[in-house]
Amino acid sequence: MDLEVVNLGNKEDYIKVILKDKGELLDPMAKLRSIYPNVMELVREERIKASTNLKVAATNIKEKSKLSLFESFYEDITEEKCCLESIEVMKRIIEKAEKAGVE
Repeated sequence: MDLEVVNLGNKEDYIKVILKDKGELLDPMAKLRSIYPNVMELVREERIKASTNLKVAATNIKEKSKLSLFESFYEDITEEKCCLESIEVMKRIIEKAEKAGVE
C-alpha cells in the first residue's frame, strides 16, 4: 500500500474501498483490514460500471437481437469492443441454436 495514502485520515473510520486496477489480488480485504480494521465494503470499479450499464440495458433487452445482446454484454464486462472473430463465432453459435429450436 502507498504509505502516503495510509497516513491520511483516521484509520478507525468506516470505509468503502473501490479497486481501480483490473489485475487479480490475493486477499485484498485482509490487507486493507490490517491497516483499516473497519473496512465495510470492497468493490471493483469495473463491476460498478458493468452493473450500472446492465441495469440501463435491461430496459430494452427484448428489442435487441441476440448478437447485439452478446456484444453489449462483452463490452460491459471487458470494457473493450468485441473483435470481429468473436462476433463471427457467436453468429454461428446463434444460428445453430436457432436451427435446433433453442430460444
